[in-house]
Amino acid sequence: MKIRNKLAAALFAVGAVFYAQAQDASEVWYIETDTQESVPMYDVSFLLAADDNIYFSIVAKDNHVYDNITRATFSKHSESGGVGNVEACDRLAVYPTVVNRMLNISGCKQDTKVAVISLAGEVCLEAVASDDNTALDVSGLVSGAYILKVGDQSVKFIKR
Repeated sequence: MKIRNKLAAALFAVGAVFYAQAQDASEVWYIETDTQESVPMYDVSFLLAADDNIYFSIVAKDNHVYDNITRATFSKHSESGGVGNVEACDRLAVYPTVVNRMLNISGCKQDTKVAVISLAGEVCLEAVASDDNTALDVSGLVSGAYILKVGDQSVKFIKR
């Protein structure tokens, strides 16, 4: 067995341990890839790597394949998704924190600046809150983790 296959097997074994521990703690482990994918461990079927290739793939239980990955890390999120519903300064609420399309923001004042920032620091979306309840369409973002900046407050969310 080549070193690459041993590495992939070790990565999967470590992930399986994280997954088992997370189930006991009501939290979910994710594989965060260098291709900006965030895959929950309970969705991972197996990792696929070929000898003499720097890339590997994650194959999900629904047979979706995440390709061209060179590096992955693990992160733990609450079972409700992301960091849970976040309430700051007694009023601000952002939900859901794991989102496909519409991210809801409530408790901010009209004309408050809203920005979505990638973990690399790039501003991906900017908007102005229209009223106390604002919906932000994030469907155009690449899957991964982001920071939502509402006024002077920041909240982490996951785009699937």
